[in-house]
Amino acid sequence: MQILGQQHRIAGRDEPLRRLGAAIDAAAHGHRSALLVTGQAGMGKTSLLAAAVAAGTGDGAIVGWGTCWHGEGAPGFWPWMQAMGGLARAVGRAAAADAAGGDREVLATFVRELGPPVETSADPERHRLLLLDVAVRWIEALAVDRRVVVVLDDLQWADESSLDLLDHLVAAPLPVALSVFGAYRHDELDRHRRARMAKLASHLECVH
Repeated sequence: MQILGQQHRIAGRDEPLRRLGAAIDAAAHGHRSALLVTGQAGMGKTSLLAAAVAAGTGDGAIVGWGTCWHGEGAPGFWPWMQAMGGLARAVGRAAAADAAGGDREVLATFVRELGPPVETSADPERHRLLLLDVAVRWIEALAVDRRVVVVLDDLQWADESSLDLLDHLVAAPLPVALSVFGAYRHDELDRHRRARMAKLASHLECVH
């Protein structure tokens, strides 16, 4: 993603940058970290994340960046499809497939580089839960041998499945070299998303 290659100067944001950098550094020691960036539109959340990621991932870490879609027509898990596709391209198709193992056909729901997705259950809820588990396992497998950073932007527009996967990933107990960042406009959340983000924020570090 082009924004990650840009040089950013974020005036007056030294403390938020420090906290984001500390979360990325924690992954260098095998500690899963997660942090939410909140604020109104135009406050520079995306630029802040881009600057922190650019500064903290110059030694071989891989980055997956997804942005939620405001409007109709986006499939479920849309920001995750972007982020996980970015991770797959960063490691290469062979490494992405190796990390998927026996989950490859199911994982193709997120990572189209792995081939056509396969529906594994006639029960939609069972299939959704399978997708959550498969996605977490794959990201964790990537983070065993390298640092992984996942960024999800504009979560105020996230679909329910995307929020479920975010919750599932940050709550997983396995210690891996993974940093997960989310950003959202707190004043544009509807009632349901406000409750979901408040639940997430209750056990994650937040930057305003």
